[in-house]
Amino acid sequence: KLSLGERLAFLRKKQFLSQNTLSYKTGVDRGLISRYERGLDKPSWLTLKKLTLILGISESILIYGLYK
Repeated sequence: KLSLGERLAFLRKKQFLSQNTLSYKTGVDRGLISRYERGLDKPSWLTLKKLTLILGISESILIYGLYK
């Protein structure tokens, strides 16, 4: 099972988004996006919501890997 960070990286790349683009769209520093993807930090609930809206997925997919 993938971690939240691994899912984030997978879904970002699946949509051909760079960390820089995701950073710009969320207003979150690119270094912090990288830390999320490497599992060194966890996004806040507000950031999670922004990420899911940009990626067009539900929170359950990003957090738990649940596909509904």
